[in-house]
Amino acid sequence: ILTLKGQRYLAAFISMIEIVIYVIGLGLVLDNLNEIQNLIAYAIGYGIGVIVGMKIEEKLALGFITVNVITKEYDKDVPKTLREKGYG
Repeated sequence: ILTLKGQRYLAAFISMIEIVIYVIGLGLVLDNLNEIQNLIAYAIGYGIGVIVGMKIEEKLALGFITVNVITKEYDKDVPKTLREKGYG
């Protein structure tokens, strides 16, 4: 979503942090596969990470909302005005 909004560098930076955390966590689990609690802890941590990520996205409001407008009259200025204000 950040990439679509034109924030390429922020998206790349966040992706770098995410992959470092992912690789370190997965490495710890793979190094100790004989201990089931590590796998369970990784799975729980992954699930919590998904929930936390959704909450962060809700707070930042980076997602997309689609609004359909149906009118009897066609107004050429409405789409232009919305695009000028940063809406797609």
